[in-house]
Amino acid sequence: MPQEHRTDNLSAAIIRVGKRDELTSAYRGLLDHYQLKASHTNPYSSNENGDVEQSHHRFKKAVRQALSLRGSCEFATREDYSGFLREVIAKRNGWRKVKLKEELVLLSPLPSIWLEDFTQVRVWVTRNNAILIKKNIYFAASQLIGEKVDIRLHAESLEVWFGNQKIESLPRLRGDNKHAINYRHVIHSLLRKPGALPALSLSTKFVSIAFVSRCI
Repeated sequence: MPQEHRTDNLSAAIIRVGKRDELTSAYRGLLDHYQLKASHTNPYSSNENGDVEQSHHRFKKAVRQALSLRGSCEFATREDYSGFLREVIAKRNGWRKVKLKEELVLLSPLPSIWLEDFTQVRVWVTRNNAILIKKNIYFAASQLIGEKVDIRLHAESLEVWFGNQKIESLPRLRGDNKHAINYRHVIHSLLRKPGALPALSLSTKFVSIAFVSRCI
């Protein structure tokens, strides 16, 4: 670990209160866990973080050049694209290995306790199977209607926990006012309604969806 963590005026880390700066509780928790000192750049002063900004710019340029040499921007899977980016990073970091060894000598060991990489919230499952998370709507299993569930928010997914048991994992939606609906969460209740499946129109308080199912 380094001795200091420096950031720009990221809203997730810095709260501007008049002429004073205060740290968010999440950022303060990060600093306390790793025993770091905090510092940040002044507002609208990207030049104060020039090393990082310039490195980011040159990395994006290196990616564009590598894609041009590859002859295509198409990848079969996201994992293939991630592997491609790791190769670009490895080439750019090759000449930094000597400097990295010098820095490693000055770094402190990591804490023995792992820091959780998710945010947990508790929400109700509505009578429409819906749960509202960060201005987006997800559908939970109908068996959970009326129950409180724990949601673990990861960077790219969210986990639904009930009674200390993980029920399922869902892809996290990007943006606001979106919804993710899985027909398997409501299909068993539809089976009790003859004729409901050939052409079903389901309306809820939040969304209106239509889907057709011919077989299960």
